[in-house]
Amino acid sequence: MRFNWIAELLIAFSILFFTFCQSAWGKNLTTLCIRYFSIGMIFLAVAVIIHFRDSILYKDNLAKDMATIARTEIKKYTVSSQHSTKTKTPKSEPLSLHYETTDKTVYPKKSIIKSSYTSKNKKNRMGGLIIEGKRINLVQSNWFKDQNYNSLGAVTKNSRIASFAIPEYIFRVKAHEKLNIDFNVPPLAKRNDYTFSFLYYTNKRDFPHVKLESTISDGNEKVSNIFLYKNDDIFSIPKSEGIIVYRPFVSHEFSSQPQRIIANINLENTSRDDFIFILCFPMIEQGLFPSSPIIPSTSRDGETVSWGGANKIFNREKGTLSFFFQPYWGANDLTNGISPQLFYWVTDDFKNGIKIFADSNDNGKIKVESISDGFKSYIVSEISPLKGEAYSVALRWDNNLADLIINGKNVYSAKLVRPSGNQLSTTVYIGSSPISKENSAFAVFRQFNVYSDWLSDRIIKSEIYKTLPQIFPEFEEYAKELSKAQKKNQ
Repeated sequence: MRFNWIAELLIAFSILFFTFCQSAWGKNLTTLCIRYFSIGMIFLAVAVIIHFRDSILYKDNLAKDMATIARTEIKKYTVSSQHSTKTKTPKSEPLSLHYETTDKTVYPKKSIIKSSYTSKNKKNRMGGLIIEGKRINLVQSNWFKDQNYNSLGAVTKNSRIASFAIPEYIFRVKAHEKLNIDFNVPPLAKRNDYTFSFLYYTNKRDFPHVKLESTISDGNEKVSNIFLYKNDDIFSIPKSEGIIVYRPFVSHEFSSQPQRIIANINLENTSRDDFIFILCFPMIEQGLFPSSPIIPSTSRDGETVSWGGANKIFNREKGTLSFFFQPYWGANDLTNGISPQLFYWVTDDFKNGIKIFADSNDNGKIKVESISDGFKSYIVSEISPLKGEAYSVALRWDNNLADLIINGKNVYSAKLVRPSGNQLSTTVYIGSSPISKENSAFAVFRQFNVYSDWLSDRIIKSEIYKTLPQIFPEFEEYAKELSKAQKKNQ
């Protein structure tokens, strides 16, 4: 129960008392006391009426929420990569999830690198299914031999940072010496956007006297980044390995189609001791942000997550769908015309469907597009995702009125021309689309739910807290309210 009315009442009486003190200076106190006492009683009466009205509305809304949860026909269809939901209400029914990946031979199920590519902040790591799109590592597999780095004392061995056999390249950089590593590769057709990245670790815990710079160029335009060991993108490696792995990267969209992509690593050791630089997974790939590592001269077609029998979603006048995602990218990392698809349910002729996506042409804002017999309508939010942050997204509808709710806040409500279930494809895609693997979400997804009823803000916030309490602790009170009310009704 909220007690804001008490604070408001105290503020009102404080203002009244201050006004009284000003008026009382040199005047008849008896008359003023009677006048201000009467006004104070009026304030008190109004506050009591407002309090009881709010209390009645609060209990009425809570009763409606409980009725929604208790309704026997409500179902919550759930996709969870962790485990099926333990929440008994709303009623839960597992989705039949179809998960495909071309990375099975490259990234085994327990791959350290694949599973740990999430937020640097451990508190914000939500876990879930990693859904990426098509990427190609343009670095050639024989790059090390071609440039005869053995003359620098470099050696190769199988890496400790992956759960499969890949080479890592070990360079010993002597005190006050420099190391330069070059990559020169042909570009992809019709792509101007590229990212150069690599993994590395060292023999030192701290190395403030080492300057590390990476560059990417087409011979005319050149972009470089200087990395400090405290500021690099850090991968999580099990403590038993005893190492910290860093991943610097630099991205650029060239003004015209490049003829060659030139990337290099420049390292300068200004300390008195030798510095061991261990390099792994050098990558030049399309796009303006790094995806999870790919072995040189290989490609990744990405993951596809789909659900059949999806007509259950929009065949009711009321409903809610929700999911959580955590992107690898921020709004400024998106290439124009390549928009990450978060939820895709569109017919092959594009005349009917529902999409939730981050619009790359509009600063990555999360939007909903509904298509009914070729007519399109939109819900547009002002939310542009940040790299590594977790987001809860929910779309609820009552007939043709729909709300887009992000992180528990109703960011936009609008009339949405909703296609009926029998007009739509039977397959829903989560974090990808069948049209192009370039438009995949490149994000971690968790807990895709479909409810067969319109859920209130209170229920949505409660469900958010139940799924990710460490990321959304501010919604704990909503979960407690509903839990307490449920126990009373039992």
